[in-house]
Amino acid sequence: MDTVDLFKLLSGLVIWLLGFLGGILPLAVRDLGSTIRSVLNMLAAGIFLSGSLCHLLPDASENRELSSLSCRLAGKTSEDEGGSSSSCSENYILACFFCGVGYLLILFLELFAHELQKFITRDDDHRH
Repeated sequence: MDTVDLFKLLSGLVIWLLGFLGGILPLAVRDLGSTIRSVLNMLAAGIFLSGSLCHLLPDASENRELSSLSCRLAGKTSEDEGGSSSSCSENYILACFFCGVGYLLILFLELFAHELQKFITRDDDHRH
C-alpha cells in the first residue's frame, strides 16, 4: 500500500470518527442546561449559514446554466451584450434570489412551528 492510499484510508477513518462523535454528542449533552444547548444550536446554525454564504453561494453565482436562465428571464440574450453573458447575469442573479427565498422559507417555517407549539401547549394547559 503506497502513501496516498494510506492517507486516504486514514482520512476516511478520521472523518467517519468525527461524524460518529458528532452524532453521539447530543446524547452526551442532553443533561446540560437549556441555555448551553441553545448556544450550541446557534453555533451549529451559524456554521451552516456561513458555509452556505461563503462557499456555496459564490459557486452558484458562477454557474453558467443559472446565469443563462437569469438572462432569459431578463429578456436578454448573450448577443445583446456583445457576446458576454456575464454582464447579463449581473442584472439579475438568481443564485442570490434563491438563497434569500430559501432562508426566508425556513425562517417562516420555524416561526410557524414555534407558534403551533405555543398554541398546543396553551391548549393543553387549559384542559387540565
